[in-house]
Amino acid sequence: MRRSFLLLLGLPLALAAGLAAGALRAASPADSLATDARGLTAASPRAEADPFAQFLDLTDFDGGALAADYRALDEAHGRAATRADELRRRLAAAETTTTALFEAWAADLNQYRDPALRAESEDALRTARTHADSALTAMRASVVYADSAVAALRDRTLAAKHRLGAEAAGALAAPARTLDADARTLHDEVARTLAPAPPPATPNPADSSTLR
Repeated sequence: MRRSFLLLLGLPLALAAGLAAGALRAASPADSLATDARGLTAASPRAEADPFAQFLDLTDFDGGALAADYRALDEAHGRAATRADELRRRLAAAETTTTALFEAWAADLNQYRDPALRAESEDALRTARTHADSALTAMRASVVYADSAVAALRDRTLAAKHRLGAEAAGALAAPARTLDADARTLHDEVARTLAPAPPPATPNPADSSTLR
């Protein structure tokens, strides 16, 4: 029975250690965002249209190298953010599962009738909690490590987008000229419509005597 109990005790410790190792591997620099894009989920479409994209359409601004740089960074950030979200989900699952395990274990202690076995289980619970807390602490640090990289990439992406917006703002002069020309045309057409009609011609008396 003691051997079976020790085997049972080893399961949560092995689970916590495996989860911690998985999180550390996921945050390792060897797992490069630039070289390993397999299995990634595409970023969710934006609920609203991107005002920067709308502005580029309005100005018909190509953007050139600035636009290419922004697109590359934006796509990389989307992939990185998706992976960071997955790390946080894994951490949350480990925390929830570990908490539930120890709550159930503590509740089981009330079923003991043998004081010696209960004391042994309580000691094992304290040891397991210490090991699990250590593993979860390592996992949290791994998530923070990954999040810091994603935050730096987000800053670079925002800076590239705003540089592109600054260049595109200068291109607004072209649609401004077109709008001004169209406004002047409309004004002139309305003015001609509203202009008073010329008075009718007055008959010439000389023409009347000639007719007689």
